[in-house]
Amino acid sequence: MSKTKLVTALFSNYEGFPIFGQNKTRTERYLHSLASIARTGEKIVCYLEEEYLEEYRNFWNTNGREKGYYDIDTFTNLEFVFITLDKFKHFKTMFNLKQKYSENTHFKMFHEIDWMKLQLLENEIDDQHDYFYWIDCGLSHAGLFPCSASEKPNQKGLGDFEHYSWKWPMYDFGKIFNPNLFSKINNFVGNRLLGLSTSLIFWNIDTFRDLLIKTKYFSDSVTEDFYKGFGKKHNIGGIIGGHKDHINYLITEFYTLGQLSLDNEIIPNHEVIMGAIKWHNPEIFKEYLFGTWYHEDTWKSNSWSVKFAEATKKEAKEELQFYGFFKQIGLVN
Repeated sequence: MSKTKLVTALFSNYEGFPIFGQNKTRTERYLHSLASIARTGEKIVCYLEEEYLEEYRNFWNTNGREKGYYDIDTFTNLEFVFITLDKFKHFKTMFNLKQKYSENTHFKMFHEIDWMKLQLLENEIDDQHDYFYWIDCGLSHAGLFPCSASEKPNQKGLGDFEHYSWKWPMYDFGKIFNPNLFSKINNFVGNRLLGLSTSLIFWNIDTFRDLLIKTKYFSDSVTEDFYKGFGKKHNIGGIIGGHKDHINYLITEFYTLGQLSLDNEIIPNHEVIMGAIKWHNPEIFKEYLFGTWYHEDTWKSNSWSVKFAEATKKEAKEELQFYGFFKQIGLVN
């Protein structure tokens, strides 16, 4: 039996207040991506809402099986578990805060879904596996991986602008999502947690950092100097987890910091909270820090703008890529 267990989720039709989720087009890409992730062969538990399962199956049958890309029913490692967002333990509290601060853009995010990753991961901890990971359902897509990561790199639609449509197999990155992926990640992690981190900052980090300083959360002797550089990087939420020795601590500490935040009426992005856990406990994380999501083929999806295409080429060449992680662990060259 595999020593790794994966957890993911798929929530649809939550655009606008209060969840501010993704649109239907992205949901369709996530459906394709889930099939790609299932090709790892690892046990994967996918949480979703029962009312949408028939809609999802119709999509998989029409755009997967009938086109010869994949048959979702052949993935015996994929288990569906039904849940609704109101089962998230902080659902009501977040709703009230978003309503109270409805004009604040920092509250206009799908925090419920992001924070719930840790709750769902906790649900799946057992004694049969050594490694536990949350993996984003939509992780397999051309925005993160170049054509060379596909076993059919020249197939139509993979690397051009149309890969954002469900019509093309833009999820097909078999050199990444295969049975070697998590054995390579586990070798990288060892008995620690995975610390995929980025220096690209999109979230409000300062408010959370100030709260940690004010409450002296980590230590009574902590000053601002302790958090020097804290706002220059944070974890990413695409793959969360690692070895069983530390997985429960990660979840418990996330809950504690999350409650502290809600008690002070802020909702930090889950990536910022995890960044704080790593900042406080660097010894239990194996870090990979990257400076760009771009890769050598990103420009193809932005070829309508020569200026932007050239900028993405330059950044992909000069910065350490997210895709570089998969090179570092020896999955691709």
